[in-house]
Amino acid sequence: FFFLKSKLKKATLKALSKMKLNNIKQGDEFLNETCAICLENYQVNEVLRELPCGHYFHQKDIDVWLIKNRNC
Repeated sequence: FFFLKSKLKKATLKALSKMKLNNIKQGDEFLNETCAICLENYQVNEVLRELPCGHYFHQKDIDVWLIKNRNC
């Protein structure tokens, strides 16, 4: 079981490394939106991760979510 869990985590980290990151700048459309994971508004200089489905989340929040759950 531990071996499978370790292998899945490694695959998830590899997938995360290929996903696009965006730094929020003043005037970005994201400033009026909220992260669906932590429910906090996006702020200037925060990093968002773009998922293949086109959704954005705080990188720190979605990375933890995907490592634990491996699905959007």
